[in-house]
This record gives sequence, structure tokens and C-alpha cells, in this order.
Amino acid sequence: GNYQTFQFDGNPTHGRGVNNRGTVTGFYVDAGFLVEIVRSPDGSISEITKDGTPLFGVVQGINNAGEFVGDYLGEPGSVPQRGGFRGQDATFVTDVVLPFPALRVAPRGINARGDIVGWFIDDTGGLPQGFLISSGVTTVLNFPEAGALTFIQDINNRGEISGQWQDADGVSHGFVLAADLVTWTSFDAPSAEFTQAFQINNLGQIALTGSSAGGSAMYIYCPDNAGVCANTSTHLQANTTTITGQVLFEPAQSQSASPSGAKKRQGILK
Repeated sequence: GNYQTFQFDGNPTHGRGVNNRGTVTGFYVDAGFLVEIVRSPDGSISEITKDGTPLFGVVQGINNAGEFVGDYLGEPGSVPQRGGFRGQDATFVTDVVLPFPALRVAPRGINARGDIVGWFIDDTGGLPQGFLISSGVTTVLNFPEAGALTFIQDINNRGEISGQWQDADGVSHGFVLAADLVTWTSFDAPSAEFTQAFQINNLGQIALTGSSAGGSAMYIYCPDNAGVCANTSTHLQANTTTITGQVLFEPAQSQSASPSGAKKRQGILK
């Protein structure tokens, strides 16, 4: 394929998301701060601003309407100290707020319906947990293994969710969560000690990296039911081990509820 590199004013620059129009989200590093940017299909790069001031943080998911989501550093003493937001046209539009106290809110993906996914740390400073906001309802999503850290990264237009989870030994694995919000599929990059899964497209393919002592490599995860990777030279098959786990739900209208008090449903881990 063809590749094109870009930088913002010579600073280290990271792309984090892209839509079908070729608009890229990401950030550049300046004096240790992550400054959020949007790169237009014509190659122009703009800082994302709120009230005229550039945002510091990570912007990632972007849909084809140009709506993007990310997090940003608030004023000293603010709660959350690093909150979530939704934006468009290189401009902050609104905060992404969860219906319970949180120290950090990190939106990472948005689909065509405006569903938003990401991860958060609650006000006790506990383990990172995933969330989905859809039609005004917030659902807390935790990978069904005791002590797992859950980092949700993206959602496609079918409602499938991608990300990574970290086990009790500190090893990171990729996952895809089906639109039923019950069936989790875990996978690892070949010979990798750590797997990180990011964007998922509408075919269920997931961009991911695998890391080990020998270095890192990029892969594409291809679901067994898609048949879309026949011409893809590097792809992964899912780990088919199945166990029973739990998924937590948190209705948005229950403003006093906390993630630990959420309703529980049985889930299937693949």
C-alpha cells in the first residue's frame, strides 16, 4: 500500500484515528504535553481548541460525520482531572460525562449513531473499566476475569467493541465484544507478550500491535465469520477457549449509582 507521513511543526506526532474521508485525529508532543490535533484530507493540521485554547490530552475515534472523541487535561483541582469530550471541526463541542464520580474519563471511539465508548477510573482510584454511552444510557463493561483492567478503544456501526484487557500478571490481550454486550472474544498477536487492539471497522477487522522483547509489529485481527481476510497476508485467529463471566450494566438515569453497584448479567468469554 501507499503510506504518507506527517508532522506538526517538526514535533513528534502520533496519529490515533482515521475516518473514511481521510480525516486523521491524534496529537503532537511539545515540552512533554500532548497537544490534540486533526489532520484534514488536504493535509492541513489544526490544533483542537476549547474557547480558543488548545486541548492537552488524547483524541482518537472519529466517525464519517467528522465527530471525534477524546480526553483533555482540566484545570488544577478539577474533577475529573482528565475529562472526556466530543468535538467537530477542530473544536470542542461538549463534555462526555458519566453518571457517577470518576477521576478520569477517556472516550476513545464513536460510531455513526453517536454511540461513545472508552474507559474510566472511578473516584476510588480503582482499576480502569470500560463504558458505552448509547441513547443516553451508560453501560459499564468489564472484561470477565477477576482483577482484569479493561481499556475499550473503539466501536463500529454494528455495535461491536474493540480494546485490550490486562490480566493479573500484567499481560495485555486484545478483545472484541459483540453487539449483545455479552460475548467477549480474547486474542493475542503471534508470539507477542503484549497485545493492544485499537480501531475496529464495519467488517469486524481490528488494527492491533503485538510487542515482545524482540520488538513490535502490526497486525489485523479477522473474525472467523467474516471471510474478509482472504487477501490479507498477516491476520489472527481468535482463541476459542470459552468460559463464563460477568458483564456490568449501569443505567444513565441512575445518577447516584456507582460501577460497583451495577446490575450483573452472565456473559460468554471466547
